[in-house]
Amino acid sequence: MMRSMAHFVLRFGNPLARLSWRRADVILAQNSETRDWFPPRYRAKTILFPHAVVEKEPIRPQESRARLGSPTALYAGRLEPWKGVFLCLHALTFLPEWRLSICGAGNDELRLRRLAVDLGVYHRIEWVGWLARDELLDKMAEADVFMFPSLHDDAPFAVAEALAAGLPVVCLDKGGPPLLVRSAGIAVSPTGGVRAIARRLAHAATAAAGRPRTTDNEIGTQRLLLHHQAERIRQLVLENEPGLVE
Repeated sequence: MMRSMAHFVLRFGNPLARLSWRRADVILAQNSETRDWFPPRYRAKTILFPHAVVEKEPIRPQESRARLGSPTALYAGRLEPWKGVFLCLHALTFLPEWRLSICGAGNDELRLRRLAVDLGVYHRIEWVGWLARDELLDKMAEADVFMFPSLHDDAPFAVAEALAAGLPVVCLDKGGPPLLVRSAGIAVSPTGGVRAIARRLAHAATAAAGRPRTTDNEIGTQRLLLHHQAERIRQLVLENEPGLVE
């Protein structure tokens, strides 16, 4: 509710924001939902441009990875209700052979732990907590799928890191993740009840895990590198304000 109120005030009550939109030649929008948030008169100026970047060269995925035990889904991020981690837990009930690693912490952790007990999946979940980037990348190298069913996200950096690692991503067809994922994963419909969505996530995880790990060139994650994104911005400025670029 507070997020919606803040967006409403920014859209209709901030004269500086409206002045900047009017004067801009190009407006970069993180995703289609952000673009549609702008007043109609300014939408023709918008270009979809997720800001998630990977600073280092993508990790080369292992060509052959020994399967050790059960397939594993990985979630990394804050544990808040709007992050949709509860959907991961419900999805696990449709994946009896799978395990789930949860990397992160937040206000929803206690409720999630209780839900895991109620669903009978607690024993198949690893509650990792926050990890340093290198440790998280090690977890990504061991996982089979990156499950990120966020209900509201613009351009999550964890998804960019997973893509750079060659880890297939399963997400909701909502907000910024599908724009990042493209063909390197599966976005499922967010419609219906919790169990219906969870079943779709489970089916998508099984399908995504069956794909061979791909390289950054094959799935186009070079576009997520910082220097590549900076060059894209330079080209946009060159096309719209050529006098500003040497």
